[in-house]
Amino acid sequence: MKRPFKYFFIGLFASFFLPSLALAKDPSNRPIKEVTLQLKWKHQFQFAGYYAAIKKGFYRGAGLKVHLKELDPDSNVVDAVVNGKADFGIAGSDLIRVRSQGIPVVALAVIYQHSPLALVAGTNSGVTELHQLAGKKVSLETHSADIRAMLKTANLTEPLLKISNHLFNPNDLLTGLVDAMSVYTSDEVFLLRQQNFKYRLFSPRNYGIDFYGDTLFTLEKTIEDQPGLVKKFRKASMKGWNYALSHADEIISYILEYSPRHSREHLLFEAQNTIDLVLPDLLEVGYMHENRWRHIYETYKSVGMIEGPVDLDSFIYKTEPDYTKFYNTIIAISIVLLVATIVAVVYFRMSRNLRLQVAESISLRKQLKDHAAELKRSNDALQSFALIASHDLQEPLRKIIAFGDLIKKNVPMQNQEQQYMARMQSATVRMRNFIEDLLEFSKINAKSREFTSVNLNNIVSEVLSDLETQIEQAKGTVDVETLPTIQADRFQIRQLFLNLISNAIKFHEEGTPPQVKIKSQLTSNRLWKISFKDKGLGFDTKNAMEILKPFKRLHGIGKYAGSGMGLAICDKIVERHGGQIDIESSPGNGSTFHISLPKNQDRGPSPKK
Repeated sequence: MKRPFKYFFIGLFASFFLPSLALAKDPSNRPIKEVTLQLKWKHQFQFAGYYAAIKKGFYRGAGLKVHLKELDPDSNVVDAVVNGKADFGIAGSDLIRVRSQGIPVVALAVIYQHSPLALVAGTNSGVTELHQLAGKKVSLETHSADIRAMLKTANLTEPLLKISNHLFNPNDLLTGLVDAMSVYTSDEVFLLRQQNFKYRLFSPRNYGIDFYGDTLFTLEKTIEDQPGLVKKFRKASMKGWNYALSHADEIISYILEYSPRHSREHLLFEAQNTIDLVLPDLLEVGYMHENRWRHIYETYKSVGMIEGPVDLDSFIYKTEPDYTKFYNTIIAISIVLLVATIVAVVYFRMSRNLRLQVAESISLRKQLKDHAAELKRSNDALQSFALIASHDLQEPLRKIIAFGDLIKKNVPMQNQEQQYMARMQSATVRMRNFIEDLLEFSKINAKSREFTSVNLNNIVSEVLSDLETQIEQAKGTVDVETLPTIQADRFQIRQLFLNLISNAIKFHEEGTPPQVKIKSQLTSNRLWKISFKDKGLGFDTKNAMEILKPFKRLHGIGKYAGSGMGLAICDKIVERHGGQIDIESSPGNGSTFHISLPKNQDRGPSPKK
């Protein structure tokens, strides 16, 4: 019986696998189609996904050779695609305005879930509120439609503003040639910080205008004539973006081969901010929703920046479901079941108990696979819900704050009415901050990023710059000793330092300026202990572990604002880095938070719990 079974196995596996091998094609033998992608600007991390798709061979694997074309300041991306100089282009949310003008552009994929465009005013201009820009010199990019929409919400139109063309040179702002200018928060802000330039940032999102950022597009005719080309180009591009966002250092090195225009430090800054705008931890890269485009259209229409109708069904590219993973799963399950069946037949006569064990093993394996698939579906749905809920909840809150400001400015109110308005806006701000903290807490372990070399001195400098106003208002001081460089997730370490220093400044006795000291000590060959010591309110150490739990507060919300999530976020971040938090405190004598972190990480981020 052994020999027949031997031949049976050989024949079975040969019949199963050989057809697949015969049908397999070598990607290198495919005919290559050359296409051109018109970039929105010069070579930088803003377009990292397309560099990655070239470098890692994703385009070549799809039978494509892609040329990336920089944008001339005097050129227009849409014109380049319409005139046949490029097959694909990258635009912003103003693409929907182009469609309303009868130009048959089609949005293929949204890369930036939030627009990076914002308006920056130097503090030396005296501008602290948006309406104070009236009569000021403002430099705007041609396609900064979301900023123009924001200005219109404050009734700031062309006659009230001295608008000039954007020369893409921050020196105009640094030297005072203009009072304000449009910038990318992921790009020009780095140059302003390098010059220690003090500025005020006005983001359209704070005024209820939350537009998409970079959007990949083409023409209807291209889709009609070459649907396969469009599908392959989009799929390879999204694969490139997923790779670039999780391998930023590698792709930055490749970008520097294209152009040394920006330093590595500049590109790292851009990468960090790009990830926050793309939201790859929460949404699939390229995701876009008809309702979001409809909201953008209605916003343009409400401020008089769009007139013609737009058929969203024709404007938004419909992607076909990718069943590759499903088919692979079916094949894998089929193989497992086939092998299990063969094993059961071969050894059926050996033992009844053995047959029962094999059957039970198969059943448990299938249940485990089903549970894993169900858990993944639930987790994906929960992450999508968290983002959508965040958008849907925050948008009305932003409008309450914005319209409250307009009411206070334009409607005379008695003292009691002013108190009601202030209490309403204060509660709204608390709710918005709570939603943001809750979302940040859920994102910590959503998707692991690579650990890289992080200089904690640079982290502290950035955090102190962000908290400068809070520290000055409290008349506080922050004394920082030289800190080490560790292997860590830079984004989360920055959040950790921001939360701890902000708390140390916030919780202090009235009339007593806060004092914060930060120092480090190497306690072993692999642990750095970073200590944050303050002279604030302090608390009973029996509550030390309680305050690391979500929603736990030891001080009243009426006197000290906050959501009760800050230290819980810190605890999750430290846990993910394989460290721990120790706390020393007593009422009236301040607190010391000791953060122990590994000097070197010889493994990836801590697994989710």
